[in-house]
Amino acid sequence: MSQRKLSVTHKASSAKVERSYQSFVKQSVSELSGRPSPRALGIDGHFCSRKKSYATTLVDLYETCRLLAQQYFLNAINSAWTLKWK
Repeated sequence: MSQRKLSVTHKASSAKVERSYQSFVKQSVSELSGRPSPRALGIDGHFCSRKKSYATTLVDLYETCRLLAQQYFLNAINSAWTLKWK
């Protein structure tokens, strides 16, 4: 949506809309700063609700795969330990 439309729909000056946008961006950046960026980023896009909207999913593949591998090996170790003591 353009600044012009926002200023008309919200009955605010374009300067006010710009200040609000800059404030929002600054707050968003400060909330995200300090967070590590993913080593491997997975991106998937798909249509939703009969192609009326579109969704994009972002996943940290490194962390997801590490957690899946950790869980797999824990299950394998537990299974081996259980078989050993039966």
